[in-house]
Parts: sequence; structure tokens; C-alpha cells
Amino acid sequence: AGVIHLIRILPHFSFLTSLSLGFEYCDKVSEGTAIELGLALPKMTNLKDFYLNFKNETLSEKEVQILSKSIQEIPNLQVFSLMMRGNRSSIAKAIASVPNVTHLSLELLKVGISDDDLDILSDAFRQMKRLTGLTIDFTSVWNLTDQGLARLIREIANLSALSELELALKSWSKLEMLFFDTLKDCLTSSDSITKLILMLERVSFTDSTISSIAEGINALTKLNHLSLTFSGKSNPDDPQKHFSNESLDKLFNTISQLPILSKFDLGVMNCKCISDNILRSMSNKLRSDTSIRDLSLTLSEGKNFPDDELIAFASALKDYTKLTHFRLNLSNFEGPEKGILNIIEALMSQQKLIKISFYFENCPTEINQVLDMIAKLLRVQTDITHFELQIMRDDVSEESIQEIRQIRKIRKFKRFEIYT
Repeated sequence: AGVIHLIRILPHFSFLTSLSLGFEYCDKVSEGTAIELGLALPKMTNLKDFYLNFKNETLSEKEVQILSKSIQEIPNLQVFSLMMRGNRSSIAKAIASVPNVTHLSLELLKVGISDDDLDILSDAFRQMKRLTGLTIDFTSVWNLTDQGLARLIREIANLSALSELELALKSWSKLEMLFFDTLKDCLTSSDSITKLILMLERVSFTDSTISSIAEGINALTKLNHLSLTFSGKSNPDDPQKHFSNESLDKLFNTISQLPILSKFDLGVMNCKCISDNILRSMSNKLRSDTSIRDLSLTLSEGKNFPDDELIAFASALKDYTKLTHFRLNLSNFEGPEKGILNIIEALMSQQKLIKISFYFENCPTEINQVLDMIAKLLRVQTDITHFELQIMRDDVSEESIQEIRQIRKIRKFKRFEIYT
């Protein structure tokens, strides 16, 4: 009753331009709730940005149809974000109801959609002539095939106004070359893309798949933000055959030649076939005169990550003289501290660094030695204005933390955050 009352009074706030509705903690959303929401949304005449989150298993096909119709009738909607989970094939029809949006975000968790539903979604994309930003997150969506994904990717390639693309495929063990080749063709024909985020988790990578990604990225001459996350299969015994350094060298050589790339995020998780070589390839092929100013490295959940890979990266990091932002995420990272210390030491020679972030949640490394090095870094790098440190561990020395906090007392920061 309380939820329905809140929805009924939404039209009294028709001046709102942005609205976020989350029902993820509701055990059951009644049909009456969906009907009331269907009546209220078309009256939100100034609404431009709408985020809808359903993380329960009870939404029926009828309720989705009601919501689809009401979303379609929001007169000025430009940005639409949808998060759903459960077995609801009519989700694709819900997306088809918003042809005029400029930004669309779909986060579908364990949703029972099929290739036929992707065809409906593909038809919807044909109508979205104004779409400039697209995010698709398929997590544990088991019923889709490479063929269905390929058809969807081909329609994405036809979005002539698209400038930002984020594609996340998580818990996806059956991606084949058809998908990667189609993605390559999509990127090759999408010369307007300025931001690309690819998250490929629990995938068997080969030279061919990495090479396809590299060839697609090579065509993106307007790209200024690139984010790549690689995660191998959950089975640690997976041999991950047919993999060499050549494809990784090709990838980073391609990245190095992107003319205006200013932000690069790299993540590697549980992917031994890549982790054994990736930082060395990056160090060898990413030129010192790269245009990258914002660099992020995530090695979360890395088991026995080679220390010499971190040391090689640290050596190259000294030469990236244009860096202004740097983030290092080693949450749940299993590896020795020597490479980590070398990376922090390399940051001391940077001349333009103003923002740094470190994340060491559940990291088994000798953390207090690392904290002492961070304190030294802050004393040396006096131009840093933004600092963030996250440590979720029980063995953190209070003395080491206080030494870092003390630096804040002797100079000003625009942002200084420590989470323990």
C-alpha cells in the first residue's frame, strides 16, 4: 500500500527531469503497483532520464506490457535504464517502446530471453535513429546463441549516431568466433564511437578472439575512452590452448596508435592464459609517448599473478609522462608485494599526477609495507589533489594509516578518502 501511494503522488512532481525507481528489495510487486505506475508515468511530462530496477522474480508478462505502454507515453524521455532478472521474454518489447531515446541501458540478469527476443530488440534498434549511448549487460543469460548475438551486433553497427558503446557478457562460456568476428565488423564500421567498454567474463580466449578485438579497435580513430576487462573460465583446469604473445602484442600496438585516446582501463581476472603475458605486452607495445592521461589497472581475484609482470609494468609506467589520473585495484588479489611496491615507486617520478586511487580489499599482500610506500608517494607528489584508499582488512596498522592521514593536515586536498 505504501509503494502504491508513493506512485500515485508521482504526477505531483511532474517537474522532475530525472527519476530512479528501484524495487529490488521488494518480495513481490503487485499487479496494482504496475497498473498505478502505468497511469503515473505518462504524466511525468518533463522526465528525461528514467531508471527502472526490478530485481524480483514475480513480475508477470502482463505487468511488463503495462509498463512498456506507459514508458512509451513519457513525452520527453531521452535516457532509459532498465535492470531486470527472471524469466520474462517480453522485456525486448519493453525496449521497443522507447524509439526516441538518446541513451539506452539494459542490465538483464538471468533473464530467460531467447534469440527470437533479440530479433525484436534488433527491430527496435532500427527505429532508434537518435541513439548516441548504448549499454547492454547480459549476465548469465543462458538461452542466447552466437547467431542471435551476431544479429543484434549487426543492428548496433547500423546506429549511425552511436558514440558510446558498453557491452558486458558475464558468465558466458559459449562465445565462439562468430560473435568476435561480428563485433570486429561492427567496430570497423562504427567510426563515430568515442567510448568503448568491453567486459568479457568467463570466456575462453584464443589468439583469434584477441586479434579480432584488436582489429575492431584499430578502426576507432575518434576513440578517447577504452575499457577492456578479460576474465577466463571459472574452471581453473581449463587448458586455454592456442594462445601466444603475438595477439596481445597486436592488441597493445593497436591501442598505442589510437590518436586521441586519453583514458584506458584494463582489467584481468582469473585468466591465466592472459595474466602470464598481458602486462609485459602492454609494457613493450604501449609507447611512452601515448596520449593516455587516465590509466586504470584492475587485477581483482588474480591467483598467483606473476610478479615479474607487475615489475615490467612498473618499469614502463615511469615513461608514461602524461598521466594525470591513476587507479590500481588489487581487490582479492593473490600475489607478492614487490611488484606492487615497484608500481607505487614508479608513480613518484610522474610530473603531472593529480588523482590517484588504490583498492586493496581482501588483498593478502603485506599491506603495511605498501601503506608506508603510499605515504611516501603522497609526500613526494605534492600536486595530488584527489586521493582515495580502500582497505577492508583486519591486520592494517593504525600507525601506517595515521601516517597517511597526517599528510592531509599539512596540505590541502580537494578529495581525501580512506576506507578501512
